Amino acid sequence: MATYAAKLDRVSPSNMVFNLNRCGLPALNTVGKIFYVAPATSAIRPRWIETQENVYLTLLAAYTQTVSGRNDVIVLSPDSHALAATLTIAKDRVHIVGADVAGRHFGQRARISFANGIAETLKAAVIVTGDGCSMTGVKIINNNTDTDVKWGLSDEGEYNIYQNCSFENWGQAAVSVAGEVNLASDCVTFKDCTFGSTSVTQTGALHPNLNITSITDGYLENCLFYRKAGATTNIFVYGTGAQIVTRSLILKSCVFFNPINASTMAAAVHFATDLTSGVVLLDQCVSAGDITIQATTSKHVYVSGAVPTGASSGVAVTA
Repeated sequence: MATYAAKLDRVSPSNMVFNLNRCGLPALNTVGKIFYVAPATSAIRPRWIETQENVYLTLLAAYTQTVSGRNDVIVLSPDSHALAATLTIAKDRVHIVGADVAGRHFGQRARISFANGIAETLKAAVIVTGDGCSMTGVKIINNNTDTDVKWGLSDEGEYNIYQNCSFENWGQAAVSVAGEVNLASDCVTFKDCTFGSTSVTQTGALHPNLNITSITDGYLENCLFYRKAGATTNIFVYGTGAQIVTRSLILKSCVFFNPINASTMAAAVHFATDLTSGVVLLDQCVSAGDITIQATTSKHVYVSGAVPTGASSGVAVTA
């Protein structure tokens, strides 16, 4: 049986800083400054003030103290952290970690929210243009009905990674090309994340969970795509333009789910035009609920999955 210490080492990466410090690993030297964020009403705030330095009330206040390239870490308390304007993370190697004790696909207790009624000219609640950044154990909720704020997250950097995060868009349910995450990325990674929810009907014509503006090598693993479709044309992964995928977009072991009390979705993955400079691979992905097909044909989307014949098992085929 594993010891308590061994079990502790396997918990969410949200405990990265604590575990490194407890074990005295040299890797601790790779972390820059650590900043803690807890709103005034947070139950953990008094404890952090007693035991930690660099405790801030807002995410923006902590972010302004980070230094680009220093590998600084911002730890968010398990509370709602409201944004007063779009948060643009333009510095390199800045890491946001939710203070949690488990790696969740959804329901993360550290939540970044963008409330209704806040006018904004930028396109997302959180925009990441920095390189080598990460986000772990955090939920981003866009509840803003300003039509300029189309996405919860827009990743526009290089080599960024999101793990055990979830993304929801409640404010743009009726907008066609608006959703949870927009990618204009170079080599972005998502692991164990959830896009969307099944609680809010999306009535916009497309309303993609994941919108591809441009991508050079994207990788998503063990992610959940949730939707309560309000139109047959609703889509999980979408993009328009023949060269929006420069090399590859790989979705491995992902699930597309639309409940049976929603509109039937024509396809899980759809691109408006055939891709001419890159390909999309759906590797061992599954669709469940009211979804007609995994991907539309003739778009250079490849689908790989187990089939009950030895000769073709595991061989990807065009949609």
